[in-house]
Amino acid sequence: MISPMDILSRFTESKAGQHIVDELVEERQAQRRSWAGELAIAEREEAEALPPLRERRDKALTAVKAQQARLDAAIATYREADVAVSSASHTFAQRRSQLENQLNVTAAETIDAFIAELADEGERVRKSLTSSVGPRTWPTGRRGPGESNLGVVNATLDAIREARVEAAELKLQPLDDSEVAERLQALRRRVSAAWEGG
Repeated sequence: MISPMDILSRFTESKAGQHIVDELVEERQAQRRSWAGELAIAEREEAEALPPLRERRDKALTAVKAQQARLDAAIATYREADVAVSSASHTFAQRRSQLENQLNVTAAETIDAFIAELADEGERVRKSLTSSVGPRTWPTGRRGPGESNLGVVNATLDAIREARVEAAELKLQPLDDSEVAERLQALRRRVSAAWEGG
């Protein structure tokens, strides 16, 4: 029995078979020559295109490195300045706190007494809030039936809050006792005016 390999071998040894083999070899060689030509063209194009692109990339990389170095230096400077600001802020805050404490401790006692007086006055004003549905008369005699003193109470409480803040600020000012008394009296008059102004 003849095997397929024997048949193929006999065919390729024949003239017709040899002609087909030669054509296949020639076709393969032509394809290889074409690919080799395309490879040569690609290598030539690469040799022409890549150097300027690499040069451009290298210049950009050099610029990036220079910018990065400047950025690193700027960041280092910022960090040093930030540490200095934090340190100075802490030092100044500590010093300010000490000085404010010394001023508060040595301030006229009348200021603390006035602030306590304002707290009592605020409580009294809150308790005096009235709302009427029938005829009522407010101590000033200005209120009529169905009216409330909420506006006067709120205005007076606002005046008390402002007076407390301003009185506390007096502790930090280098005032003598007579100046303190004069300013406290002015604050007292403002609170009274708010109460009576309704």
